[in-house]
Amino acid sequence: MTEQTNPSTQLLLDQAEIIRVVDGIDDAVDAKDWVTCRGYFLEEIYIDFSSRAGDSPGRMAAGELVGAWSANLYSVLASTARS
Repeated sequence: MTEQTNPSTQLLLDQAEIIRVVDGIDDAVDAKDWVTCRGYFLEEIYIDFSSRAGDSPGRMAAGELVGAWSANLYSVLASTARS
């Protein structure tokens, strides 16, 4: 017999898990630990940067996203700091 979780409790558990994953991604990016960062994603992910770049939402390989972060994120910050 499996134990049922109260819906309110399940909501809190789900929220805590989402926060844990997002914090893990943030920590990995801050540490430039791209292998750990990549480990948080499935092979293919759904992205929506339409509000930032104007592109349509769509799917892409997770490795492509993390690769773009590793190539561009800190280079943009470094060039901004030098300005």
